[in-house]
Amino acid sequence: MVEIFNQRINGGALEDDPDYHFMVTYKASFDPGELNDTFHEFVRLCEEDDALTGGDDFITAQGPAGNVFTPGALPQQNDNRPGHQGMKVVDRSLGFVLSREIANTEPGHEEVYADIWLRSSGNLASTGWPGSDSGKATTNVGDFNP
Repeated sequence: MVEIFNQRINGGALEDDPDYHFMVTYKASFDPGELNDTFHEFVRLCEEDDALTGGDDFITAQGPAGNVFTPGALPQQNDNRPGHQGMKVVDRSLGFVLSREIANTEPGHEEVYADIWLRSSGNLASTGWPGSDSGKATTNVGDFNP
């Protein structure tokens, strides 16, 4: 089963740019039998709020359209982590450009993170995070100053 690791979010606002720029990167490790499967890749950005405000804000779609890819068609390296012999790692990177009106959800700094999930070809119709049949991960929470 696919495993997501080393997930990160970087970026934020630039002084001379009206938009926020975010880059989500991660590694996905696949079993040999999964390399020729099709995977649907979903990433959504959220702004962390404290529990008293009623939950985090989705600053991109809660159920994004996603990207479709085949791991075997991409550059791979061996997964050398203990217990992962025979698995292959694919590096993934997705960029987001959001207007300040969308990304700036509160006064002051924005605490943004990304939810990442992958679905195998057997379950491409589903887009929701709950009950995902494949890899799931959440990045670090980045403190982005508007």
